[in-house]
Amino acid sequence: MSEENDKPGWLARLRVALSSPPSERKASNRSNRPVPDVARRFCDELLLEKNPVDRKRLIDIVIDLSCVRHGQELVEMLLAHQITVRFDTRKGGAGYVPARKGILLNRTKVTPWVVLSFVHEATHARYHLTGTGSDVRRDGREEFAQNVILEEIGTRQAEIRVGRELVHFMIGRRRNEWKQYANQKSMQMWYQLVLGVPYARIPSSDRVDRDRELSDLEVEGYLMAMEPYLARFVEPYRAYEIRSWDISHRLKPPMDQQLVHEALSEAMSDQPNDVLYPKRPAGGLRPVSLTTRARPRPASASAWSGRDGVERAHRNPFV
Repeated sequence: MSEENDKPGWLARLRVALSSPPSERKASNRSNRPVPDVARRFCDELLLEKNPVDRKRLIDIVIDLSCVRHGQELVEMLLAHQITVRFDTRKGGAGYVPARKGILLNRTKVTPWVVLSFVHEATHARYHLTGTGSDVRRDGREEFAQNVILEEIGTRQAEIRVGRELVHFMIGRRRNEWKQYANQKSMQMWYQLVLGVPYARIPSSDRVDRDRELSDLEVEGYLMAMEPYLARFVEPYRAYEIRSWDISHRLKPPMDQQLVHEALSEAMSDQPNDVLYPKRPAGGLRPVSLTTRARPRPASASAWSGRDGVERAHRNPFV
C-alpha cells in the first residue's frame, strides 16, 4: 500500500507508538518521544520551507494533535487536502490563505500558542474547503462581515475543544506543558465562564477533574452558551472585513495585508476589559440544551445570512 493511501494507518501507528505509559519513558521530554519516519515525510509534504527548526516544530504539533480526537480530525483533513504550512515572524499572528490553501504561523511564539493557532487556522481551512464559511464572492457586503464573525466564533470554539483534550491528555502523560495550554486566551475564557477559574490562574485539580467529567453534549452546550461573549470579542473583525469586501469588489483601493493584520491585532487587544475578560454570570453559565435546540442547517448563501435568530446559520464543521 502506498504512503498516500496509508495516511489513516499512519495516524493509528502514531497513536500506538505514543501510547506507552509515562513510567516507561520520560513523557515530559519531547525529545524522547518516538517519531516514525513516515510522520516526518508527511510533515515535509505540508511544510513549504524546509527549515530544520520549523520542520521539528511542525512534527511536534502534528504528533500532539494526532493524540486527541478533534486534533486528529484536523490533521486528517490537512493531509487529505494537502494544506501547506509556512512559518514566519508576522506581528499579526497566524493566518490562512484560501487561494493558496496555506497556513501561516509565527515561529517566535511559544508552542501552546502555535498549536492552538494551528487549530484556529486549520478550522478556517475546514470552513473554506467544506463551503460552510464566509465567501467574499458569494456573500453580500454586510452578510460577508457577519459570516466572518460567525466563522471567528467557530475557530475559537475549535481551539477550546482541542485545548481541553490536550490538557487532559498531557496531564495523563505527566507533561507539565498542560499548564501553558490552560493559560492560553481561549482556554482562560472557557475556564472562567464555565468553571469560575479566575483569569491568569491555572485551574486546580478539582476544576480539571470537573472539566474532564463533562460529556460531549455538555461541552457543546457550554460552547454555544459562550457564543455571545465570543461574538463581542471578535466584533473588531466586522469593520476590517467590510473594508476587505469593498476592496475585493473594487470599491476601495487595495491595502497592505500585513499592515491590516497588525492593525486588527491591535484593535483586538485594545478592547474594554469586560470584553477581553468576560466574567462568569451570577449563578453560573447555563449550557444550551442540545436536546431542545434544532440542529443547524447545512451552510449555503442564504443559510449563512445570520438572519435566523437563535437558529443561527453557522454550521459546526466538526459534526
